[in-house]
Amino acid sequence: MRCVKCLTNGVGRIRASYGHLLCKPCGEEQALKDRSKWTVLQEYSKGGYQFVTPTTALSALRNTNQKSTRGDLV
Repeated sequence: MRCVKCLTNGVGRIRASYGHLLCKPCGEEQALKDRSKWTVLQEYSKGGYQFVTPTTALSALRNTNQKSTRGDLV
């Protein structure tokens, strides 16, 4: 099976069985692009981790300030 992005490298049987359509170099490049669009943060010191995307980042980061009350935020 050929990579759908570069069309030169083979994907490999094992990667194809997992549903990957990209070869390893193209997959690494795509993963770096995708990873730059999200992050995980811990909202409070003893709280659980929260998945943050650009659309939810503003409200999540506003809620991390423990020194201000919720009503102070605009």
